[in-house]
Amino acid sequence: ADALASVRRAYPHASVGAITNGRGDPLQMPAIAEYFRFTVSGEDAGVHPHRKPSPRIFNAALEIARAQRSGDDGSSLDWVHVGDDLLNDMAAAKAVGARTVWLDRTSSPEEHSSAVAFYSTQSDSEAAARRDALSRVSSDQVDARIQTIASLPNALYALWG
Repeated sequence: ADALASVRRAYPHASVGAITNGRGDPLQMPAIAEYFRFTVSGEDAGVHPHRKPSPRIFNAALEIARAQRSGDDGSSLDWVHVGDDLLNDMAAAKAVGARTVWLDRTSSPEEHSSAVAFYSTQSDSEAAARRDALSRVSSDQVDARIQTIASLPNALYALWG
């Protein structure tokens, strides 16, 4: 929560939202709710079944962020997407115009590209397709890389000043 508080202090007019494929809603989590203005889930009506990496979920979040802005027409929006998945977050957000911050909790790129969580419901062919897609993610799709959320304020400062 300290990192989120720092972000809110540094960018008080930023519209901080969460984009998730799951049902977790930061607005319902007392420790962090005050730092978020909205949540878009892949389970939401009007979004489902278009979960990340679909552009539709990102565009739904952008519509909310634009609607929350005051004092301009909302046509231009400088936004950053922070995520922990190279495909679902970095490549997908970059494709719809975001700057990106990768929360990389792996110890090496090889670990990230070969990792399939033990709880995954992916078939072997789906896992192979994901590894193939990961191999095509270029470094220009990541604007900043952090290993802990505590580093987020510094990464945003590097991107926005």
